[in-house]
Amino acid sequence: MVRWFSIGIILLFGNLFISCGLPQSESRPELQTKGYVLTSQFPIQEIAVRGKVMKNNEKNLYHLEFDPKALQLINRHKPSKIQLKLPYVNAQTLVVNLKYQNDSFTSNFLFPEGWIDSSQLEAVFYTKQTSGYKIPLSSIYSPFGENHSVYRIVDGKANRLEVEVLGIKENQAVVVGDLKLGDILILSRLGELVDGMFVKVNL
Repeated sequence: MVRWFSIGIILLFGNLFISCGLPQSESRPELQTKGYVLTSQFPIQEIAVRGKVMKNNEKNLYHLEFDPKALQLINRHKPSKIQLKLPYVNAQTLVVNLKYQNDSFTSNFLFPEGWIDSSQLEAVFYTKQTSGYKIPLSSIYSPFGENHSVYRIVDGKANRLEVEVLGIKENQAVVVGDLKLGDILILSRLGELVDGMFVKVNL
């Protein structure tokens, strides 16, 4: 009886030693995904947006209204001028000066009354030292929504980053944002990602 009691004491202390010993390596859950490496960039010089012509109270005085996406682009690059493409044959472009105050701007300009009232016109402006990237459409979270973002890998974790989509063609998109060459973007399972989640990327 004493012998079995001694064996029980040894087993008990053995289990306590194992449970209180050196901490075992923690297993961290990783999401298996596909990735894409940014290997090239190109300068963005011209950005096209669309603006709606709105009449002011004063005669022949107009201003432009833009959708949220165009406003985001303009506020990011802050061009001093924007060029309107008039809907007439052989018409010259109309240059509109933009004046900024805090987070807003004005775009007043003079034009003959009745010619372009409430028109949706294409407008372009030029940027300085802006690089664009052509990336797979599948790497953009909600590519056809109002707010666009991608997930890149930082220290083995998913890092969400907002980008601006300038154009989409087939399965590719041209974007600008705080990206750099060598960044790895996540291509798959974007709906399952959370900012800061550990991921394992297959390139």
